[in-house]
Amino acid sequence: MTRDGRRLNEGFVWDEEAGYRTAHHKFYLPNEEGAWEAQWYERGDGSFEVVQVGAAKVGFVICSELWAFQRAREYGKAGAHVLVTPRLTTRSSVDKWLAGGLAAAVVSGAYSLSSNRASETQDYGGRGWVVSPDGEVLASTSPAAPFATVDIDLAPPSGPSPPARVTSSIERPLTASMAVSATRHLRPALLRIAATGSVRAAGAGSPRRADPRTRSR
Repeated sequence: MTRDGRRLNEGFVWDEEAGYRTAHHKFYLPNEEGAWEAQWYERGDGSFEVVQVGAAKVGFVICSELWAFQRAREYGKAGAHVLVTPRLTTRSSVDKWLAGGLAAAVVSGAYSLSSNRASETQDYGGRGWVVSPDGEVLASTSPAAPFATVDIDLAPPSGPSPPARVTSSIERPLTASMAVSATRHLRPALLRIAATGSVRAAGAGSPRRADPRTRSR
């Protein structure tokens, strides 16, 4: 996304009432083989604010920002229900990224929701996940099951938490619903959260190679 002449890696939410809303501009930009983001984008302003999406408070940690666990902790203190992590990561690193999602969920006390670009011809690893605040993998995607939905209760717990219910398709929830998809779109990492309506949250992953012609200034 280009704003005021600055090229930014932008996470956003969308709903029927307000339409498109900017939620976060990626701040931590890697500059290494396989992830030349610092050459493609400029840094965001460093703000990591929760955004209200229906009944849920959502925080963005885009791709490599997942490893900045202090941000997950800050989101938890701000009352986030869900951390969303759009990714563009390789097949060989899937287990490592899931470990990061588990840690972020536990550190924040929020659900970790992530989606990754999938490809049969390139090394995009696919595999999205929904992880509980206790670090339990509630659902993950695969080529055979590219989409999963988990219903969660956003109310503060008053006793033992009931088990989350996992389904394979979207349905209208009674409380709130999260969905994670490893889709085959040109735009990497599409996330959708359904909470008292149809809401989408998305952000781009990391470019796979440097292009000096489009280098940020």
